[in-house]
Amino acid sequence: MTLVLSVSANAAAYAADALKPARRISAKAHAEDARAVADRSTLRAATGTPSIDQLIPAAAVTFDLLSPEQQPQQQASLAQVQAAYRDIAD
Repeated sequence: MTLVLSVSANAAAYAADALKPARRISAKAHAEDARAVADRSTLRAATGTPSIDQLIPAAAVTFDLLSPEQQPQQQASLAQVQAAYRDIAD
């Protein structure tokens, strides 16, 4: 006796996603996470009972805000870029 199983594309995608290897994080991010865990553990040991800020790690958020009249800071001027391309071409 053979059992024929029908699987939707969505279910197959979820199953395939679970088989993917985990994304590797950089050594710097890993060290920052370890430092944050150590700091929380030290604080928790000193106070005895954990508080909300000891249990939930803060999310790292950065903003790059510009007013309408500001332009993003260029790393090189147009003339510098053109000169660099000319040097490569020569």
